[in-house]
Amino acid sequence: MEQSAPSASRYSTPYHDLGDDAGPRIPNWAEHRSVYRGAGQTTYIVETEHFDRAAKRDLSHLAQHGWHVTVERASGRQARTRVGLVRRPSGRPANRTRA
Repeated sequence: MEQSAPSASRYSTPYHDLGDDAGPRIPNWAEHRSVYRGAGQTTYIVETEHFDRAAKRDLSHLAQHGWHVTVERASGRQARTRVGLVRRPSGRPANRTRA
């Protein structure tokens, strides 16, 4: 049986994709959020000190629903994890990269 790639959500932000019909959801782990627009795409950057199981679950969900997810984990005592989210063009397979 052939499986098709998940379709991109009708919503334009990752927070809508994490939410439900009641509205978008900004997860607790998404402490510092920035949005950059340009070159025909929007990039969402999240920096967090709480990269936990919930964050991994949410990012997996986003990767399966049309988002290119990058994760950069810093080391050190007060290390922050930086997450980049960009909407993938329709029909492209999920891709997660880690630094």
